[in-house]
Amino acid sequence: MSSASQDLDQGIGRVKVYVICTVQRSGSTVFCEAVHKTNSAGYPAEYFDDAPSTMAFWRKHFRCESGDDLFDKIVQGGSTKNGVFGIKLHLTHLEALRKALTDSLQAKGIEHSPDDSLDTLLKLRLGDVRYVWLRRDNKVLQGISHFKAVKTGIWSSEGKNDDRMKIDQGLAFDGPEIDRHVKWVTEQDAHWGHHFKINAISPLTLVYEDFVKDPKRVLTDFFDHLDIPTEGIAFDLPPRERQSDHRSKAWEERYRQGQQGRAPSTQRPDAARPAPAAPTQNRSEGGAIPLTAYLLNPDGAMKIEPASARRAWMDQTSNRFAYRCLPLALANQAGWVLLNRERTELIWNGSNGLDAMTIVTSMGRQAFVKSHFGHGIITFLIPYLFRTPPGYNLLMRGPANHPKDGIAPLEGLIEADWTQAGATMNWRMTRPETRVVFEKDEPIAMLVPMRRGELEAVEPHLQAIADHPALHEGYQRWAESRKQFNEDLANANASARKQGWQKHYMQGVSVTNEQALEHQTKLDLKPFPGF
Repeated sequence: MSSASQDLDQGIGRVKVYVICTVQRSGSTVFCEAVHKTNSAGYPAEYFDDAPSTMAFWRKHFRCESGDDLFDKIVQGGSTKNGVFGIKLHLTHLEALRKALTDSLQAKGIEHSPDDSLDTLLKLRLGDVRYVWLRRDNKVLQGISHFKAVKTGIWSSEGKNDDRMKIDQGLAFDGPEIDRHVKWVTEQDAHWGHHFKINAISPLTLVYEDFVKDPKRVLTDFFDHLDIPTEGIAFDLPPRERQSDHRSKAWEERYRQGQQGRAPSTQRPDAARPAPAAPTQNRSEGGAIPLTAYLLNPDGAMKIEPASARRAWMDQTSNRFAYRCLPLALANQAGWVLLNRERTELIWNGSNGLDAMTIVTSMGRQAFVKSHFGHGIITFLIPYLFRTPPGYNLLMRGPANHPKDGIAPLEGLIEADWTQAGATMNWRMTRPETRVVFEKDEPIAMLVPMRRGELEAVEPHLQAIADHPALHEGYQRWAESRKQFNEDLANANASARKQGWQKHYMQGVSVTNEQALEHQTKLDLKPFPGF
């Protein structure tokens, strides 16, 4: 890679910048190499994969000494002489890019806010930014390619590679595992779409299959998007061995046949490569979705544990009847709870000032619970910074189905895949001059990871049930069976009295004796180590 002229060093806003947003196995490597060969549109690469080995490589490559601004070095070394700089970006790189930008802005004395979007930070540092969304239409082949790369550890090849071919030939078809990779690359692509939407970004969309068919046309569209003249530029594909072969096509056909009538997998694939350093890990071995709690104060740890199915008020219902409501019992367990550190008493005088709340803890301290907002609101300071994988929010809510007299929980949805702020849990008093007590080890908050964009992807529909005869018939049979069952409860000799309650839903069976494809009667969340 050649360096741009020295005036780029201080020329904030003078560099023409673009970001190629993509997903692994989308053909981004071969596309970026074609761009490299033109020597006219920067040298787009994965500069901000913050795996230690990768960052060490770029520091050495760009001769970045201790104390140097690495971002400056990357912009200088990654720009062509016409002042164009490009970045190839995966979702897993967002945190590292944000850090590099904020460090560089701070070093140059440029004002910015921790709440600024990544797009804003790029514009503050380098001026106008163009975006390219490089996608692959065939998600099945992309998933198969990702599966092979993960299993072989080989992500690209130059020329003939007999070792890769031998390893590849030794792989066996694994439908469920390939399904997880297909779903993963599809989800990652959808996350980019959501990222553009919420940041009001209009990217140039390029499709890998179009590039393979007509690279000159796609590259011309790319240069036009960047307002770079194409006269005199040779658009050539770099020599590269195709990693999609006849076996991949055969696997694609086999996979598609196996998908017919099968419920989609929701598990994530194995790690695409050695996990980057925390807090940017986005998946782990075995398909797990990591949720990490970074302790901010070693002396202030708060217990975190999977939420229990038990509730005191449910225990007190006649014959523990409340537990017969399976949706209620499952919701009880749907997250991790934070347990109160020490007994805390609260009294609110009904006014809106910060001094309207009296807070007394068993240790005589108030450092972890305060009145920040007034208006009868108290705030528990959580001693953790939580980190979720890219594309996941963290719902911070009150413990499910855990009503508390005189006070109500306030929920918050945190973008925990990028924020560097600690968390809080807020409650609002509902009656003045009422003493409210949080006992030691009582749940004060519940953590529920949520995939970002999932709700926005839902398309609501309203239809008459009569338009769906099979569903209508099933509902009518259920309604009639419920009516008959309730009537039979009045008869001491009826079987309903002996049965006690209808168990269809609990058993995952419809009233027409159709077994549910998937059914849960309890949740089994993994505990946080150390608690």
